[in-house]
Amino acid sequence: MNLKYIISFVVSLILTLTNSLSSEMVTEIHRINQDQITVPDGLKSGIVLSTPIDSQIDKIGNVTVKFKITGDDFASNGDYYAAIYLGQTGVPLINHVGKRKTELLGYPDNGFDVTFDDTATGKDIHNYRLVLNGNQTTPIDPEYTTPLTGTWQPDGRWKSFDSDPIQSQLSDFKGLDPSGVWSLIISDSDAGGVGKLILCEV
Repeated sequence: MNLKYIISFVVSLILTLTNSLSSEMVTEIHRINQDQITVPDGLKSGIVLSTPIDSQIDKIGNVTVKFKITGDDFASNGDYYAAIYLGQTGVPLINHVGKRKTELLGYPDNGFDVTFDDTATGKDIHNYRLVLNGNQTTPIDPEYTTPLTGTWQPDGRWKSFDSDPIQSQLSDFKGLDPSGVWSLIISDSDAGGVGKLILCEV
């Protein structure tokens, strides 16, 4: 019998896996940790959060990811890199958003509370200011306290300039066996300002 499944990782992210061959649904929730996690400031190698899962799904149909991070007054979205992996298959979720040849530090907005979904056509998170405002300079809010929200396509760039090609999507997980070790890698490569991964609500 074909079933439609949802699997959720509840940490700083919720990972949803769907076998979309049927309207029937089963949900699994996996907690990597119970607390918020400080992202080491200025450490390019960052941290790795991993969890092994034993899934009821034979093959992945669709993947969406919910991701939340907040920072102190000096934190900057352009500092962060985050990618999700199943074994050797990985997808960059954010890669120094806003970084371009005319702005090497990326966007100085503060925080993410977003869902990543390949179907968010035209919503490239790397250039979210351009998507929202039609330019690269207008912040989410002038006080730099409001996080980016909404549903976005993952960055997908293994290199961090806006002009670099998008080489990975969440659909790269399609057809894989979801049982195994899933990992979130996140780093803050520029010193100054501390970000924290926040537990998302299911």
